[in-house]
Amino acid sequence: MTPKENGHELHGVLWSLRTTEKTATGETLFMLAYGSEAVLPVEVAFHTHRLITFQEELNNVALQEALDLLPSIRGDALFREELYKLCITCLNKRAVRL
Repeated sequence: MTPKENGHELHGVLWSLRTTEKTATGETLFMLAYGSEAVLPVEVAFHTHRLITFQEELNNVALQEALDLLPSIRGDALFREELYKLCITCLNKRAVRL
């Protein structure tokens, strides 16, 4: 595998990690960082409905609203993560007692 191919593969792996919803938070890392869902490369390649109906002005308004809600989204994700950790801890303690 050439370095160029290897870099392309790494880029794809990193993209998939950033755009996959995490069990603990219920959000993607992309959403928590940027306040919106990512457009996947496959959507660009196949010109999905999402891209065909894209309107820049409406998108800018929606993006601003999403950015305004980002602290709330992050707070909810933090709460879900803490709840998830608590559940995992309880399950582990129960398994140790058995």
